Amino acid sequence: MTSQAFTPTPKDDRQLSTYDGDQISAAAAFEHYTTQIKCQSIGVYAVRVDECRELELEVKADPEPYPEHVDIDFGE
Repeated sequence: MTSQAFTPTPKDDRQLSTYDGDQISAAAAFEHYTTQIKCQSIGVYAVRVDECRELELEVKADPEPYPEHVDIDFGE
């Protein structure tokens, strides 16, 4: 895995779309991503909120697309 997987693009408004692991298991997130959203994936990777905060990245709930959705804000 490379850092490209964790680099949002300008089309994403510098938001990295993720799942809230307190609300959904990794297996269920994978299932949702590949069957409901119909995107391709070969696996999942965990990122903790404290890891984001250490990098001064804001983590914010965004339940609009689905209840477990969370954005990591890469801002500037």
